[in-house]
Amino acid sequence: MRFKFFVAFLTVALLVPSFAKADAEEILRQCRLAITDPEKIDQNPILAGIDIGFCFGYLRGLSDYSTGTAFMSEEQKNMIKSCRPERVDNKQLARIVVQFLEDNPSYHHLEQTTLVALALKQAFPCS
Repeated sequence: MRFKFFVAFLTVALLVPSFAKADAEEILRQCRLAITDPEKIDQNPILAGIDIGFCFGYLRGLSDYSTGTAFMSEEQKNMIKSCRPERVDNKQLARIVVQFLEDNPSYHHLEQTTLVALALKQAFPCS
């Protein structure tokens, strides 16, 4: 079990920095703001809301993915695996997910994590 965890951690540690736009200082700043005194947030509520939303969204997305794939076999993981090009931005990802959901209403009963994974797999299949 520890070896599997180590392999998963190492994979994330090696892959995430190459794709993620946020570095350690940025995510630390954003997440500190999410747990800080409300008076700091009141200084610039619009930017604070963006930063807090990014922190929570980033954490939730990675947490959902990690939890959702924890007990999957390699075959199952390959069914949802996608290979996103490096220069894809968040707006393009949102367009891809929206288009997928609009085109596939019969999938709407599935969990969010699965829906996003399927949309990204369709848009960015691994060769």
